[in-house]
Amino acid sequence: MMSLSRFAALAASYGGDIGRWPEAFRDDGRRLAAASPEAGRLLDQAARLDAVLLDAGRREAETLLSAGAADAALARLRRNIAAHIAATQPKRLRRPARLTDWLPVPPRLAGLATVGSVAVMAGLLVGALTVSQPDGDALLALMQPVPLALFTE
Repeated sequence: MMSLSRFAALAASYGGDIGRWPEAFRDDGRRLAAASPEAGRLLDQAARLDAVLLDAGRREAETLLSAGAADAALARLRRNIAAHIAATQPKRLRRPARLTDWLPVPPRLAGLATVGSVAVMAGLLVGALTVSQPDGDALLALMQPVPLALFTE
């Protein structure tokens, strides 16, 4: 059984609602409050003190915060948290879609010109090595390439 002094200490610490007391003391506290008029009186005093403190807290909050101040403070808090999260996130490197995206435009144009020049030179080389020997005047005979001399000798 709980002593009256222990009950008074718990009521002073946790208030007049026995449901807010530590769970280990709730059942003993309820039994003592039901059995002892002095415990009931202590519990009523603690409950009145809880109500006064709660009312004072509400009035102070109403006087300190105007109607839109709480919303503005919440919005400011959210912005600051979002900015902090954005500042602490590691920067992701943008990965180019293609290998050529790594190069600036002038080197890309130089590469394109080089490939074009090599293609033209290859065409001229193949044309120079191909000897056309028309067998006749037929147009079809003029269009037939002769095998390269490199591979036939």
